[in-house]
Amino acid sequence: MNKKSKQHYIELVAKIDSIESKISDIRNKLTNLKHNFMTSMDPNEEICPDEIAADQAALENIHDICLESLLDFENKGEA
Repeated sequence: MNKKSKQHYIELVAKIDSIESKISDIRNKLTNLKHNFMTSMDPNEEICPDEIAADQAALENIHDICLESLLDFENKGEA
């Protein structure tokens, strides 16, 4: 294996490590968000159906943003 090929593998592994770190960070933030949301709710409080729909739309948007951020990187080399 030549030095150029080895460097491409090193860069690829570094990028994978970076993506794994971002995934872990996002997972932790979502867990905290879910925990904070669940602990702040009053079980006796009525929730409007429009509020539920808005929360679901916000969750879907967060999901899409997270996926886009994970896929938003430039490829280097031929890999």
